Amino acid sequence: FHDCLMNTREGEMARRYLMEDRGYTEETIQQFRLGFHPNDWQWLVNRSRGQYPESLLSEARLIFKKEGHSRYSDYFVNRVMFPVRDERKRVVAFGGRILPGSAAEGIAKYFNSPESIIFTKSKLLFGLDESRQTIRETETVVVVEGYTDCITAHQFGVTNAVATLGTALTETHVSYLKRLARKVVLVFDGDTAGQQAAERSLTKFIAQEVDLRILTLPAGKDPAEFLEEQGAEQLKQLIADAPEAWNFKLNVCVQKFGLESIDGQHRILEEMLELLASSPNLTGKIREDIILRKLADRLGLNESVVRKRLSEVKQKKSPSLNTNLSSSESYSTPRPTDTSGNFQEADNSTKDNQLESELLEIIFVYPECVTRIQQLISPENLKNPQLRFLYQLCVDLTEEGLVLDINRILDRIADPDLKQLVVKIDAHAREKAVHAKLLDDPAPLEGIPHFLKHSIKNLKWREEREHHEKTKGLLFQNAQNQSLNSDAKELLRKASEFHQKRNIKKIH
Repeated sequence: FHDCLMNTREGEMARRYLMEDRGYTEETIQQFRLGFHPNDWQWLVNRSRGQYPESLLSEARLIFKKEGHSRYSDYFVNRVMFPVRDERKRVVAFGGRILPGSAAEGIAKYFNSPESIIFTKSKLLFGLDESRQTIRETETVVVVEGYTDCITAHQFGVTNAVATLGTALTETHVSYLKRLARKVVLVFDGDTAGQQAAERSLTKFIAQEVDLRILTLPAGKDPAEFLEEQGAEQLKQLIADAPEAWNFKLNVCVQKFGLESIDGQHRILEEMLELLASSPNLTGKIREDIILRKLADRLGLNESVVRKRLSEVKQKKSPSLNTNLSSSESYSTPRPTDTSGNFQEADNSTKDNQLESELLEIIFVYPECVTRIQQLISPENLKNPQLRFLYQLCVDLTEEGLVLDINRILDRIADPDLKQLVVKIDAHAREKAVHAKLLDDPAPLEGIPHFLKHSIKNLKWREEREHHEKTKGLLFQNAQNQSLNSDAKELLRKASEFHQKRNIKKIH
């Protein structure tokens, strides 16, 4: 891939993109061994013939078989290649970015290698092989959100930067990094999504025994844009001044509610205590004492009052599902109407339960897809409380950086009937050979297997159908009017689209 980028006519457009659009120097491209896969579906198949077995390349998802085809095709076609290396500089995976200006509508901008025995994205950080020495020297690691931000940071001299691989920073990441560095600084884009991502990270990491800082960049910039406009010294100063994680949250609350009014102070207190109560690993630790003391001081409250209120908040949360348990704790759940595995609920049809249980079957046998599924279907979209609970548990385990397997899922569940349900779902998945179906067609244009895509499509169709039923009554109410209002017209348009989709679905 690297040779194709640097030494062929096929790589000319990719070289221009990296050097002119991204501003990378040839030295940077060499350092990170960036590459290019040309717009040829047989390029790698032909070049690797006689050197590597097709079965091995397929397992690494460098090649695949299209549905209905007997021969292999390349996977990362027309993409700039980012090798993912472990600490010993061994390539264990790839990220591929579609060449700008060549992407057809609907094609994912980035493709990534699947997780494997040598690659678990929740345990690996991009650029750690290049930044390890500087991290040890400065005792600080800077974590950004993507390959390009990390590479740009290194080019500008911020050589203690690493990047997550399509997932949020996990507890496994932090546990490893704190052995290398005293301070971990999470850098987020300065837009709304970046602010939200920063706040989401707090619950998991506030209890970690590391100096965790959070930096959100100003003016809606990402790290690469900020470096190009402001330079490395400005970014280094912001990193040095980044607030502690808990203080970042407190500042956000102060900006939101204000300290001037009694109501504002009360809201700040409640939101901060909610954060602390959601971090059970913090309970009883010195870090919790320090935070409570500083919080009381900032709000001008008696520390004993703050502690008493925290105890009340924790007691209120204890009966509910706790999705942030440590690995030594178990999940327990209020018992639904039926725990037999038949999924019979008064408000749920058999079809609904079948769709949702099929999604869990896929997750159990193909756990590397959890993050991708969550982007498309939220746990809240599942109707069955047991299946919704299990899906959320799988998401939580993945975000903790743990390898998702049946034994780990069972270890986190206290209810014996729910454990039995997990075993049944896993057994059904294996009886139906779900894993084989997923591997039959990797569906590169969407970046997800065809079988998984079909399951998600059915769940989304259910959402559309239910939304249509809810709005149909309102449409009938307006039907007698001579002139429909704008809301009714919009409902009518959506109803028309729904019926068109339904007719197409029936034909297929």
